[in-house]
Amino acid sequence: GGASGFGLETATRLLRAGMSVVILDVSVEELEAANQKLSTLAPDGVGVLAQRWCATDGLTPASQCQMSA
Repeated sequence: GGASGFGLETATRLLRAGMSVVILDVSVEELEAANQKLSTLAPDGVGVLAQRWCATDGLTPASQCQMSA
């Protein structure tokens, strides 16, 4: 994901080069931590939109997922 490892390092380098970035990750907690780190590099700040999605299709918000036993 974008909130750690290669994804976070790539976002960091792109921000340092003056570009805008969007990162995605399955972990909301890691996204929030990445936001804190990346916001220090972005002159206009960084916005994070975190939403949990169904693992099966990646398109349906978790609140609408049906869990099977």
